[in-house]
Amino acid sequence: MTPMLRRLLAWGSIALAAAVPRLLDLGGFLTVDEANFWLMRSARFLAALERGDVAATALSTHPGVTTMWAGALGIRLGEWLATAGLVGLDYPMFLALARLPAVLLHIGCILVGYGMLRRLWGGGGAWLAAALWALDPFIIGYSRLLHVDALAGSFMTVALLAGLLAGRAAQPARWLVLGGIAGGLALLSKSPALVLVPLALVLAGWQVVGSRRAPAGVARGLMLWGSTVALTVVLLWPALWADPLAALRWIGSGVADEGAQPHMLGNFFRGQQDDAPGWLFYPVALAARSTPLTLLGVLLLPWVWRRVAPDHRGDLARLALFVVVFVVALSLFPKKFNRYLEPAMPAMAIMAAAAYPAAVGGRRAPVALASVGLLAALNAAAWHPYPIAAFNQLLGGAALGARTFSIGWGEGLEQVAAALATRDDIRGVVTVTRFASSLAPFMPAGAAVAQPDAGAWPEHAGYAVVYVSQVQRGLPSPPLDALVRDGVPWQTISIHGVPYAWIYQLPPPVALPRAARFGEALQLIGADAERVVDGAWMMQLVWQVRQPPPDDLMLFAHLIAPDGMRVGQADLPLDAHGWATGTVARTEFAVPLPASLPAGRYRLYLGVYRRGDGQRLPLLSAIPLEPERSGAAALPLHDLVWP
Repeated sequence: MTPMLRRLLAWGSIALAAAVPRLLDLGGFLTVDEANFWLMRSARFLAALERGDVAATALSTHPGVTTMWAGALGIRLGEWLATAGLVGLDYPMFLALARLPAVLLHIGCILVGYGMLRRLWGGGGAWLAAALWALDPFIIGYSRLLHVDALAGSFMTVALLAGLLAGRAAQPARWLVLGGIAGGLALLSKSPALVLVPLALVLAGWQVVGSRRAPAGVARGLMLWGSTVALTVVLLWPALWADPLAALRWIGSGVADEGAQPHMLGNFFRGQQDDAPGWLFYPVALAARSTPLTLLGVLLLPWVWRRVAPDHRGDLARLALFVVVFVVALSLFPKKFNRYLEPAMPAMAIMAAAAYPAAVGGRRAPVALASVGLLAALNAAAWHPYPIAAFNQLLGGAALGARTFSIGWGEGLEQVAAALATRDDIRGVVTVTRFASSLAPFMPAGAAVAQPDAGAWPEHAGYAVVYVSQVQRGLPSPPLDALVRDGVPWQTISIHGVPYAWIYQLPPPVALPRAARFGEALQLIGADAERVVDGAWMMQLVWQVRQPPPDDLMLFAHLIAPDGMRVGQADLPLDAHGWATGTVARTEFAVPLPASLPAGRYRLYLGVYRRGDGQRLPLLSAIPLEPERSGAAALPLHDLVWP
């Protein structure tokens, strides 16, 4: 194979590794922050630019400027393509196109990073480093979204690699400019990228002391880098053109008001609600969110350190310093989520990649590196389409994540919508959930979704959805809490074996509410449609199915006179064929009335028994029972005043 062909294959494989897992199924689900913030902010950012109100582009304290530029471009791209008739703009397509520019930025950063890694480490080591970066499910998961953490991470990684090249180059100006542009974009993405500033000062001092560079030259390089960062920020954030002090105060208030406070919705760590996890949080997250290959490579690195080339050791030490500084900086704040750690993960992957060629070496190295890359690709494929849910399988995988961290950001709710779309009544009722903004876009046309109404069910509520993060942080707020305590879900949506969402069918309002449980399988809600037809008292019973009932059940109804005499009776099979757990079912019965029934008040008793042995099912109800009138396990259902 010629060197040119090898280079083409190497570049092509990295491009595919970066592009395929990020572009495939891009409109699959909608995260809470995208639904509630970033799509709306991007649209407002675009509108502000179009009307020339540049001051109005200060919309987030993150500041999220790169996210809003990308989202605005994606929204406009969707409009152009739809107007031209090239795409049908249903919601998944709209979402995919809104995310597309941000995803392309991530792919571009990986390819630029690979080019720099080739200059730093040569072919094989650079290829594996870029492959582990491109194929890390945690990185993929967040770089498929219209959000801030992954964009900050991609730009910070490019800035770091450019800094490593600048430290080696005799003429470092171009790398300092590239690093400054990337650093500015990182700052425009999310404020934790400010760690690049003290890190740049430390690395500049390292150059003077360790590499014996002339202090004046290092200072000029630092000024060039800082000037490029500042120029990038000013050029790309229109709010700074109008009122720079106001925009900067906006960022400062975000750090003080948001980062310095626990999250308003609480947090979860190590199996319990913990609104402000301590210093252990991010080290645990660093291990849990890494891939097995990254974790093994990092742990292997100290053992093979002497086999690593001296120049590479310096690069690895600088990358490790960045990871440590970033983790410490994040740990200073009480508001903690493991996604905030994403900018450190590319550096972790690059460090891990250096261990494998050092461990193998010789003629076996190409095969070993290709094998590690293949395993990384298989691991990425195994987590699709939910790489956002990935946790290190060596430490327990998805189950570990559910036990240790707050999970669930909207993934799986599109499956909830698909399940609800199969229900015949879905367009006639309201689905109730706290995550309405992430569920509603995927629901069938005409199906209504709403939040709980001040702790009560909204009118026409027919289904309810409880999400995993609500359960992790304690029972959901009313009225959903009652479902978790005592309800039976119609369906449970799981991701990699972890339940993420529970769908409940809500009992409809009935004319005669009579809550009672018969055995383990049947919950009576009440009765409806009372009427007398052709000498029979007819009524419809409404049930909630707690588990599929056996086939041999019989329903009995006894009509008892005031003197205790039974004046009417009906026994009929309870046709429960096809009743699914968690669903609402209806049955109808009729009790024949004697032709000469005297006037008076009669009470109807209801029960269920097994056909084979006549044994009545146990009855549990808050309604006082009257076994002396109709025997044990008979529910007083209703009184009939005759005539």
